Order: sequence, then structure tokens, then C-alpha cells
Amino acid sequence: MKIKLPVKNLLLSVLVIHLLILVFLPCSPASAGFIVTESQEFTLTGETKCIFPRDCKESTIEVPLFLNKFDSGFAPYLEIKTLAIKPEPTEIKVDANGNMRAVYKNFHATGDLTVSQIALVESRSVKLLPAKPYSNDVDSLYKKYLAPSDLIESRHPEIIKKAAQLTKGIKDPYDKARKIYSFVQQHMTYDEREKYRNKGALSALRTGRGVCEDHSALMAALLRASGIPARLVGGYAFDYAKMSHVANGQRYILPDGSRWMERDDGHGVTGSSRHGWLEFYLKGEGWVPADPTTTVGTGRIYPDWSTFGALNSAWNYIPDSVGSTFSTSYRVDAEEPPAIAGMVKVKKGYQDVGEGYFLVMSRAGGGKFSVPFFLPYRTVSISINGEAWDVSPPPVIKSGTTLVPARGVFEALGGKVVYNRKKKRVEIFNEDTSVILPTGNKTAYLNGRPVTLEAAPEIIGGTLYVPVRFAAQALGAEVSWDSGEKQVKLQF
Repeated sequence: MKIKLPVKNLLLSVLVIHLLILVFLPCSPASAGFIVTESQEFTLTGETKCIFPRDCKESTIEVPLFLNKFDSGFAPYLEIKTLAIKPEPTEIKVDANGNMRAVYKNFHATGDLTVSQIALVESRSVKLLPAKPYSNDVDSLYKKYLAPSDLIESRHPEIIKKAAQLTKGIKDPYDKARKIYSFVQQHMTYDEREKYRNKGALSALRTGRGVCEDHSALMAALLRASGIPARLVGGYAFDYAKMSHVANGQRYILPDGSRWMERDDGHGVTGSSRHGWLEFYLKGEGWVPADPTTTVGTGRIYPDWSTFGALNSAWNYIPDSVGSTFSTSYRVDAEEPPAIAGMVKVKKGYQDVGEGYFLVMSRAGGGKFSVPFFLPYRTVSISINGEAWDVSPPPVIKSGTTLVPARGVFEALGGKVVYNRKKKRVEIFNEDTSVILPTGNKTAYLNGRPVTLEAAPEIIGGTLYVPVRFAAQALGAEVSWDSGEKQVKLQF
């Protein structure tokens, strides 16, 4: 399934800035905000394997999906170009933070389940150019990120006292966040021992020890206690050039640090690139990333400002959860739980994603977050008279033929589209042309004359699709295909 997200003005600014960098011109955005200093293209292949207990009669498995960070006010440090998953899930769940989980119900009946997701991503190094002063006002939408939550004890007296000490006399929320970040990096020592690991903000404040989640939880708690909305982000962070295991041009990381079950390529993989960081909210900027985690023996001097208001300067960050740390979850009616293991393969450049179910994101309802749905074919973009056109649902390619949603595209071309339910056909008209397209039939009628189509109109995902070339040319538009951009171009 393909994620196609709206192109915003910010995207245009980012691309212009990136081009200036590539030709070594000064990087100076038109206004304050996030700038992109570098970008890399990767193919991520995530696999989650579930081995069900033999006495299982009912099962539900929920697998987190890679998240796009170029939408809904996020800093643009990751853009997913394509996301294909297989097998087709029962449904996709999206929560209030935009987290997506593929849900599989009762797949135990077909044997063990392996869920694959292939994402073509652009990983960007981003940096905030602050435009102070920032407002201390918090919109009602973000007030929930001021309240305490699991492992973020922002209302504990010790957290409140420390936050007040750190931010005394500081008015701007950006400067408060900077002070808190500096404290966390100088206060904390990375320690994986069980008594310190994943114990939360209060433990981190008292002991000065913990792992990445504890560093981020402490910073988030102090930010919330200072009136700045903050939330945790979970996913993967890796330095591609230094990844230790390489096989067949691919680098392997394990979400949980365990071995991938039943590997058949002869390569045992250990270690984990699971990571946690956070985002804090600045009015006018959106969610600003920060990674306060310290490491031992790297020679870094703290505070290290390269990961405050910035990411990807040395590492690539791939999120799959916002607001809390997700992992694959399950419900079974058996005595024993299913055995679950996962792996992510990373390769530079874009690979063919092959077959699968392509995830498509739509904002047709005008909501805060895009709404996901499935299309069983590869999706493509479309332009009309040289302008990219965001049609939802998008065009698809089936057996080499481009099909487009009839109403949206042809009304944009000046035609009137009617679906005659009684006769089960599409009727498209303009001032001097009539086109009749019976569904499921390769014979169409142009001004009453029968014409053979390259593919029959059909209903896909509840939307009527028609072959673009015949119908567009019938209305006087020229049709071309840009193989590099994977785009249908209409000109009239």
C-alpha cells in the first residue's frame, strides 16, 4: 500500500533549500523554520514473524508501521514515498497521534504469520532556525501533553522543583527547552543495567542513570512541568555506514535485540537499533525533535547541541510510534503466548517493492490526520497542465494500464461525470463529446461509436476507476507517462 501525503508549501521550501546546498550556495531560508542540510534514500524492509501456539482458536496481532514525519506538524526528518505491506491486514488502526498499526485477526488458521512492510524513505538531516520569541500559550489540542503519563511523572514534587530551578528567570519556551536539554545531557549517564533501564523520569532524576527512554522521559517530564507540551517518539536510529552486519548489500537491525527466527541466509544477527527520543511543541513551529541520550566512550562533549531542534546529523531516525513506545501486541485464547520476533533490513537507494497492498493516505474528510485505506495495485501521481494534482483516491496501475477515479479526474478536465446505476455504466460529457463506459466491459462508446478499451472500468475500494488514456483523449486532453516521476501527465 502506498502512502501518498499532501504536498505542502513546506515541501517546496525544503526542496529549494536542499538544491541550494547541493550547489554549494548559502543556505538561507526565506523564513525561520526547519532547514534540510542533507538527505539520503533508503529501502526499509520490516518483518515480524508470529508463531502461534497449537491450541490457538482465536488470535489478534497488531504490528506497528513505519511513520511518515512530513505531515501533521512534524519536523520533516523522514518522508515515506511508498509503503507496501503484506499480507493484507484485517484493518489499519490510527490513533490520535497518527500512529498506525496493521491488525491481523485469526490468521493462525492459515499457519504462522509473517508480516512484511517495505518502505521507500527519504531520511533528512533537519535543523530548526529559531524565530524567537515564542508564545507560552498552549492550544487546547496540545494540553494533554502537559499531563503526567506512564514513566513521565511531570507533577511529582521533585520534577516540579527541578524544572522551576532550571527555568528560573527564563521566559521563552525555546530557551527553557534548551536549558532542560543541557541539564539532562550533563546529568545522565547511559546505563543498561536492569535497575536503571526503563524506570522513567523520576528514577532518572534521582539516579542520573538509564537508557534512551529514560533520558527522553526525564526531559519530557521537565518540559511538561515547565508548561511546554512534550511527547516521546519510538523507532530506530542507526548510522548506516557503521552498521556492523552486512550481507548481500543490505544491513540488518533487530527491533528487539533477539535473533530472527528460522533465518535461512546463514547470518546470525544480534544487537538492537531500537531507540527513543522526543518532540516538544513550539507554537508557530510545530513539533520540534530532540535526542538527549548520552553515550559512553564516543568522545562527545555534553551538552551536544547537534540533536537539539535537529536530527539525523550523524544518525538516521525511523519512527514507528509517537506518544508512547509501541511493539507488536497480541491477544490469543491459548495458554501459551505466540512467539514473536522481528527484523528490519536497510539498503541504500530505492528497490522495487514488488507486490503487496499499498497504503494510501487521504485527507478527504479534512481531519487532523490522514485516513488510511487499501489499494491492491501500485499507485501513481497525476498532473494536469503541468500542475501536480492531489486526487483521492490516487490513480493506480493494473496490468500495465493506468486507471483513475472517474469523477475527480474528469470533472477537473471539464467533463460532467454520471454513474448510471441502472445500466451499470459511467457517462462522461462535455460540450461536444459523450463517452459511455460500461463497468466490467472493454467496449466503450465515443459519441455513439463503439471503441475497444485496453482495460475495463472497475470498482476498486468502493471507487469507480476508468482507463485514463481513452477517456482523457476523448475529452481533448493529451496523455503522457513520466517513468522517472511515476506520474501520469494530462495536458489540454
